[in-house]
This record gives sequence, structure tokens and C-alpha cells, in this order.
Amino acid sequence: MLRTLTLALVLLLGGGVTFAEDGHDQDRHHRTDAGGVTVVHAWARATDTGSTEIFMELTNGTGGEISLTGAQMHGTGLDAVVMGAPVKAGGSPVALGTLPIPAGTEFDLDPEGVYLLITGLTQPLAQGDTFELALELEPLGMVEIVVDVEAKNAQQHSHAGHMH
Repeated sequence: MLRTLTLALVLLLGGGVTFAEDGHDQDRHHRTDAGGVTVVHAWARATDTGSTEIFMELTNGTGGEISLTGAQMHGTGLDAVVMGAPVKAGGSPVALGTLPIPAGTEFDLDPEGVYLLITGLTQPLAQGDTFELALELEPLGMVEIVVDVEAKNAQQHSHAGHMH
């Protein structure tokens, strides 16, 4: 998949969010399909409190550009911001604000690229937990996904590499 400085999950062009049937009944939340967009393996690192980054794989199969403007973590009142981490250049992460996502593009959101950052967590996120996240996508509105919590030092989703 193309690695790029974009974070996006575009899911809702006209229809409701559905979970893909792929033979992994216990893992149905690992893939979300809606309106020509596919999101796979949304994950965050475990944390005691404070903050965590959220990563995912996204394919925008829609006919137009969409922009990610942030996200909201259900049941917490916490907002996530889109961040870029110029780690390879030796820089510090920076807030990106609105992030355009071109049609027909695949994106990997990863620890050395673009991600969502949630701060202000008062409860721990333990490895094996999940939480719901509503992505703010323009012009689509809110799109809901499920995020898996991986180990504190994880560099990828535990199911990365297998097909959904």
C-alpha cells in the first residue's frame, strides 16, 4: 500500500456503515466498507493514561476527494486531531488540520507517517481492548469504526499481513 502523509477513513457515501463478511466472525470489526471506501485494521497503542495514536489502512474507491478533519472517541467527549510525524526527517509531530484524500488512492496510516492523536485519556487502554471512533469526513459527516488496542510498543496491527 502507498505510504503517504494522509490520514483518512472515508466510509459513508450514501449508505450506512456495514461490516464486511469475510469468514472471520470474531474479527468482523477489522474491516469496514461503505460507499466505495474500505478501512482495515484500525488500531491504537495501549496506554496507562494521557494520549494514544490511532493508525489504519484505507482505500478510497469513491469518485471524489474527501477530507479528514478529526475524530471523536465514543463515551469520552474527547476529540482526535490529525497529526503528521516527520520522524524520518528528525522532526517533531505537527497538527495537520484538514487532510485531503484523493479518490482512487490507498493509504497506510502508520507510526512514522500520519495518524490521529487523542489526548486527555483518564482511563487506561489495555492490549486487547477495543473502542469506537467516529471519523469526521467532509463532505460525508461522521463515520464510525472500531479500533483495536495493541501492545504499547506495537508497530502494526496484530493481524496485519492477512487478507480480509
